[in-house]
Amino acid sequence: MEKSARKPPEWVNGIVKDYIIVSASGETAESAQSNALLRIKERIISSIAENIQTSSEYYRGEKTVNGVTNFIENYETSTKTKAADIGFVKGISLSKAEEYYWEKVSEDGKIKYYYHIKYPFSEQQLAKLVLDFEMADKQLTEEMNTIIDSIPYITSIEQITEYMRSLQTLSKAFIDTRRQKAELYINKLNEMLRSIAIYSLEEKPGEIKYTLRYNDRTITTASNPRVTSNCAKIIDTRNEGNEWIIRYDYSGCYDDPGNKITVAYTGSPTLRKDFAFDINANKAEILLREDIILTADNPAAEQVSPVQCSITVYSKYNSPLTLEKITLIWDNYPPVVIEGLKYEVKGKGEYNVSFTINQPLDKKICSASVKNTLSGSIQYRSITGELLTYKIYNQRFRTNW
Repeated sequence: MEKSARKPPEWVNGIVKDYIIVSASGETAESAQSNALLRIKERIISSIAENIQTSSEYYRGEKTVNGVTNFIENYETSTKTKAADIGFVKGISLSKAEEYYWEKVSEDGKIKYYYHIKYPFSEQQLAKLVLDFEMADKQLTEEMNTIIDSIPYITSIEQITEYMRSLQTLSKAFIDTRRQKAELYINKLNEMLRSIAIYSLEEKPGEIKYTLRYNDRTITTASNPRVTSNCAKIIDTRNEGNEWIIRYDYSGCYDDPGNKITVAYTGSPTLRKDFAFDINANKAEILLREDIILTADNPAAEQVSPVQCSITVYSKYNSPLTLEKITLIWDNYPPVVIEGLKYEVKGKGEYNVSFTINQPLDKKICSASVKNTLSGSIQYRSITGELLTYKIYNQRFRTNW
């Protein structure tokens, strides 16, 4: 009915060296043309895939060892898929064809178009495309190996997630043993991410300092943690180098062993830690228990000296403190002062404090047989450096004279 030339060219349905000859049909001229161009792409892709399979060490190795046709089919499919992304294949168009010929015919009462294309494609072009493909494939392998080699030097959570995403993309591109290798290291990175822990550097009421660690390696992250508390008000969360610092106000908290600050990171479901805090951690308060015991080396003398003094001090809180100065006062007698004591109280509980009084004591005035109570004070310093005083009133004491 209609045709692009008076008679079909000699190359139609033939074979011409360095050319691809294709024919395709369609209900319209445009669909017939598109089908013909698609066949050119399929022919080129199949040629690339066949050459890649012949030369690939992965393909030969799997085929020889397993002899599994499923692998061969998958490899062919994967290779063809990747070959379709090559620029030369994507750029196939009618404008690059050397010749084409179409005809419009009637078959069984229906109009049909046939499109024939003579497309230049030499052995040299095929060899170049195969080389380009292999180089791109080799580059993917090198990219995977670079990531794997960098894993021991990871210093941030972002690096871990970036490497995981890259390996996941690469594993989809591989069809051979490289896929298993990529998946192996994806699992290792995931395990590494789950093994990162919050490590406390310093904790004191109102402030927490911590860092992130994987084994002995410090790990950083650009993501801010989610910090919450059951009672405290979070004032500030900031990052200083490898350290994170959280400041909080606990003035609204009751004395409860369940008081805590919770730190969590959304990037890792296991990266979470509760920091318990004691609102009394810096508090210091003491009182005396039992009688004060005074023991003289020479109890028969009128002026007893030296005298060993023993007192029982009870500390109400877990915070450590230091006893610095003790003053004992009898009625109508000069105060007895013991300075430079520096007795360390480690925390909550009873402590027996012994020291020597070198100042001579008047046996008649300072004897418990005369009056068995005395007054005075104990000066002590809290962990925060605050100097505090415990007042002694009518404290019972005993003497050996």
